[in-house]
Amino acid sequence: MKLFKRTRKLSKAKLLTCFGCMVVPILAVILLAIDFTIANRPVILNIPTPAMPAVNARDDFLKAGALAKKMVHHSMSNSPKPETYKLADFAACAVDAEPVIAALRAGFLKPFMEPPQRSSATVSNSIQDYGVYRNIERELTGAATHFDMIGKPGRATQIRLDGMELGVMIEHGGGLITSLVSSACVSMSAPGLEDQLPLLSSEELIAVSNRLDHIQSKLVDYRSVAGEEENLILVMFKEFVNVRSNPQERFQVYRSIVHSSDDDSLRPKDITGWFGFEFENKRELAEKIKKYYKDLIVEMGDVYHKQSRTSMNGNFYLQSFCNYSFSGWGKHLAVQSRIDLLRLEVALLRFKADNHKFPTTLVELSPKYLKSIPVDPLDSNKPYKYQLKPDGTYLLYGLRPDMVDHHGTTMEVGEDKGFDLVAGHLARKVKLPTK
Repeated sequence: MKLFKRTRKLSKAKLLTCFGCMVVPILAVILLAIDFTIANRPVILNIPTPAMPAVNARDDFLKAGALAKKMVHHSMSNSPKPETYKLADFAACAVDAEPVIAALRAGFLKPFMEPPQRSSATVSNSIQDYGVYRNIERELTGAATHFDMIGKPGRATQIRLDGMELGVMIEHGGGLITSLVSSACVSMSAPGLEDQLPLLSSEELIAVSNRLDHIQSKLVDYRSVAGEEENLILVMFKEFVNVRSNPQERFQVYRSIVHSSDDDSLRPKDITGWFGFEFENKRELAEKIKKYYKDLIVEMGDVYHKQSRTSMNGNFYLQSFCNYSFSGWGKHLAVQSRIDLLRLEVALLRFKADNHKFPTTLVELSPKYLKSIPVDPLDSNKPYKYQLKPDGTYLLYGLRPDMVDHHGTTMEVGEDKGFDLVAGHLARKVKLPTK
């Protein structure tokens, strides 16, 4: 009898233990489900949409792109057999490019604004536009090369400046990707430009100086780029959370962005970070994104420094998707530096034409040749480094976004070890094709 009672007590204890083992995991799953549901409530965001100008140069630029696509004789850069190009091919390209250039110059007289990207569909449309702009730059290079070959440096230079002005203008209203495309377009217009400057007449140098001043006035404040990047990040975040409500689908998108470059595997910290993101309150995260960009834009009101001081506080989403907003600032300022150095080069050539020598210091260029002497935005707004050499030539350079002074090392010499933005070497040297 005593044994029976003892057995019954043990059975009850086992039953309660088993019941606890079953209930606790169920309760944990229920609590996790509740937590997940609360964390992933639809995000409500009111993202401002700027008014587009009634007359937008973008229409002219897209028209120029359509005309470039219809060209019969394309630039060497767009040819399947560039090695066969001769003077006649460049001449035909220059003739076909005339309507393209006319459409661009009509657009230069108007304001430009990139349409705000407020959905993944509009992002796709903008990406198509970027290809159009780059194709225009290639065709302009072909037309400019023709005038290089026939000894008309003034015409060649103005066409390259058309490409530079296009590159500067398309940054207006855009975010980070637009800014990077803008920088690429300016770089595409640069090869061959500096080689032609010493060949220009005094009148042509004055025209180039005025044109560069005009282009420089169209440079945007990068803080507006960062502000639009914030809007785009919030648009994509809202779409990411609200539309892609399936965690598995979201994970696949995330995996395509951050997986290892060597293989398709994810690091353990990526996986733990992802789970943390899935259970993070998305409405609170949206506010964190806003605060990050607010602080970043304030930081960009100061002089440039190569590493951001705006903390992401270890936030997984910010580190994965917003990490490149700061680096674009340096690339944007490098465009400004290139234009500044070109303006200084032209001013130095004008000074030499009048005085038969280059100046001892850059200060001598103002106010006759430049209203004010530009400073290096990538070197804490210090003056660009200038040295008059014993042989009468000069060394003029600025720093790159790494802010390391390589003492005037050119791209050709220091590409592997580091180099500066050196006047006369702002782009790779172009060897003209044989006639």
